[in-house]
Amino acid sequence: MIKTKTIKYLEYDKILNNISKYIVLPYSRELLLNSKPESDYLSAKFLLNKTSEAFKLYFEYGISSIEHFDPLTDELERAKKNSILSLSEILNVAKILRSSRIIANSILDINSEEIVIFKDIASRIYYDSFLENSIT
Repeated sequence: MIKTKTIKYLEYDKILNNISKYIVLPYSRELLLNSKPESDYLSAKFLLNKTSEAFKLYFEYGISSIEHFDPLTDELERAKKNSILSLSEILNVAKILRSSRIIANSILDINSEEIVIFKDIASRIYYDSFLENSIT
């Protein structure tokens, strides 16, 4: 584990704050800001490979950010209890479904041996085109 003094000396918090400006989703921003440097070699190597893939997806393949949407935590709990959602909440569900479909298909359509980690992640993204179309 890296010492707190070292993290502070490296101005890790400033780096995270600069990166966080590019994050669309509040939950993802929170995860980033609470992250700590990795000290395990294999874990660090995996994260570097993941970063390299993300760089390629963005700059070489043009896969850009997703549409902003609000988290559905409360709405999902209410829906489980058969409560009625508002129109804006239902439209937010469609946004999430659309974003999920677009990002998953965009990554899976890339024909490259270099993109492995994100293809694995994209293959596990669930979306329902029928529900998305029904809502819209």
